[in-house]
Amino acid sequence: MFVAFIHLLLAGFLIYLSRWVGEKSASYGYVPLSIFDIELYNPAFNLFFRIATPLVFVLLTSSLFYGVGLDWLVKDIYNLVILYFVLRVILLFILGKAYLVNWLFEVLVGLTSITIAYALYWKVIVTKQNLVPNYSDLSNELWIIVIVFVYTALNKIEFSNKGSERRKQRYLDRTYNRLSERFSKIVIREVRTVGSQSELEQKKLIATIYSIMIFESFNRPAAVRFFEYLLTPFRKKSTLGIMQIETTKIIDDEESILLASRRLLEAYSSAKQELEREISINRDAQEIQDEALGHAIYDYNPSYEYLYQIEEIKDAILPKITEVQARE
Repeated sequence: MFVAFIHLLLAGFLIYLSRWVGEKSASYGYVPLSIFDIELYNPAFNLFFRIATPLVFVLLTSSLFYGVGLDWLVKDIYNLVILYFVLRVILLFILGKAYLVNWLFEVLVGLTSITIAYALYWKVIVTKQNLVPNYSDLSNELWIIVIVFVYTALNKIEFSNKGSERRKQRYLDRTYNRLSERFSKIVIREVRTVGSQSELEQKKLIATIYSIMIFESFNRPAAVRFFEYLLTPFRKKSTLGIMQIETTKIIDDEESILLASRRLLEAYSSAKQELEREISINRDAQEIQDEALGHAIYDYNPSYEYLYQIEEIKDAILPKITEVQARE
């Protein structure tokens, strides 16, 4: 049981490690799980990375255990790979990201990696001497050349991202529906305080607030926010609630939406008034509203990447904002 517990801890560490290494490998074409459309231009790297990462980790960990005399921890270490994929699935559901996953791809990757791990254990790892590379056999080098060739060829294949787009839109739709059921009264009440607005302007403001809500809740799911609440008494300032608004006291999701909406709408009104004073004959009201909305989002989080991501979500969920919702 103790060996299994150690393997479970290592599997949890591997989840963190694989994510960290993946983020550092973005320049090589690594594509993380995201609510945004990211072009998969290195499919072979992504497939190889997801299959090979737990295998390399098991080989290195086994070598380390052998090296420090903890041979007994190597027993059935292929279970570490099984635990890694099981924990990944559990976390995806806990963090609310399961709808974004291509489950056929995940199952194939998991089964492939587990099968190879099992074979490696009985053919290589179980015998300590096998972990040392054998340079006397030239066939090893030939196989490396074949693998590199296949890897390079696969990277040239272009895959359709229509399935990914459908999953992301489905995730956004489901998340919006869930959040609007809980918070629509707060959001609509605050939007109506801005003053005279067209129906389209109201919809865009509502969609923007929900877009920030979706983005922040994706990056800080409820489970993560719970731990942030626990750490709040030990910090001078924290970003709390579903909107991740900065505060010096503990606030719930409703309060964070209230504070964030007011900040966003105040910035929008101010930017809109400023732009209207500078209006030229070539700019219509809708153009001014869109630019003012961009200013408000940037004021909320001064990052052009953040602005682009929020606007991408807003465009995706805008058709969901019905006339009834906008005027409720």
